[in-house]
Amino acid sequence: MRLAVLTYMPRLSARIHRPAEEQDGVPEAQSNTQDKIDPATWTWADAEKRLKHAFEKDGFSGWAEAAAREMEAEGKIERLKRGH
Repeated sequence: MRLAVLTYMPRLSARIHRPAEEQDGVPEAQSNTQDKIDPATWTWADAEKRLKHAFEKDGFSGWAEAAAREMEAEGKIERLKRGH
């Protein structure tokens, strides 16, 4: 499974194995405006819509990358709630 993730989903693999101090995991040149999620306005309903759209557009690998972005946005919200 690890080899499959490394081979077929390199962007997801890069996000999983990024350094802890790096904030967004994807260099600015690689990200596009659709990838940016505002943690201040993030909701589960919107996340589900974005995940469905990513799956319909790019299949499982697109969905996995979108899921990673959603987890990062949710993590930012949780850290803000806890004062970190």
